[in-house]
Amino acid sequence: MFWSGNWQYYIRRNAQGRVVLAGGLNSWGLRHTLTAGDTLDLPDMLLGCVAGDLNAATQLMHRYLRRRRPNPERVVPVQFNSWFPYQGEPPVDTMKAYAKKASELGCEIFVQDAGWYTTQTENPDEGWWLRTGDWREVAARIVREGTDLES
Repeated sequence: MFWSGNWQYYIRRNAQGRVVLAGGLNSWGLRHTLTAGDTLDLPDMLLGCVAGDLNAATQLMHRYLRRRRPNPERVVPVQFNSWFPYQGEPPVDTMKAYAKKASELGCEIFVQDAGWYTTQTENPDEGWWLRTGDWREVAARIVREGTDLES
């Protein structure tokens, strides 16, 4: 699914052997109020069945997306997103190790997808999921321009 963690979907085989697909917003819900007559454009979803493993599926998806790029001449940097190997609040040392390995593999951008935000009170005892969506950065984890990431 070409979208963020705001969406979920489930694919299961039912008792009759048929495949059932269900999907929608995650359980924390939509935070966009619509009044009568309003519309909300939502992203498209591409669902496919690929013979082979996850690598084969990823390669097929990349080929599909490359054929549909609005500007095929624009360079798209290779990125590493921390969410896939480490969801939630990742330890700094773990992220440093991932950043080093991603760089060695040729990634040009490292995305710290989670663990950089907090609530207004910055209470370390509250659950991580309570802090999602607040978009207040944890001051101690922000890397400023010119900061040595190795330290």
